[in-house]
Amino acid sequence: MQLKTIITRADIAKYYKIAQNRISFAHSNPIEDIYEKIQRNYHLSIVLDKNNENLIGSIVCKIENDFSSNKVCSIIDFYADENPNFDDIANILLDWTMQTSQQYLCKKIIFESLTINKSEQKFFSNKKFILEKFLFVKNI
Repeated sequence: MQLKTIITRADIAKYYKIAQNRISFAHSNPIEDIYEKIQRNYHLSIVLDKNNENLIGSIVCKIENDFSSNKVCSIIDFYADENPNFDDIANILLDWTMQTSQQYLCKKIIFESLTINKSEQKFFSNKKFILEKFLFVKNI
């Protein structure tokens, strides 16, 4: 498994074909649309299989201020392939999110997806995220 952080237009172009079925943005010009979001505090990372051919995990988060002007990291999209390696993939993505959040001095990580995926629910609960009004939240 290999983690790739998407930062540049070249990164987007290189991995877009692999990730286009999983990372959901409305695309008129897909590469520019994604790059524009990266410029506006969106952070994207993907996990590829050992052959770097298939997407097995992805995460999209945004750094923003909450109502109290504290920085928070909102996980907007989270995907880890449902296979025996789910926890490994999810841990890689969450570790990346923690590092990104700490780099921006965030006070909280919020998982904004209402998920019915039992593996995701169990994973975030085991990582000390607390369900608050349909959101998983972790103070850091």
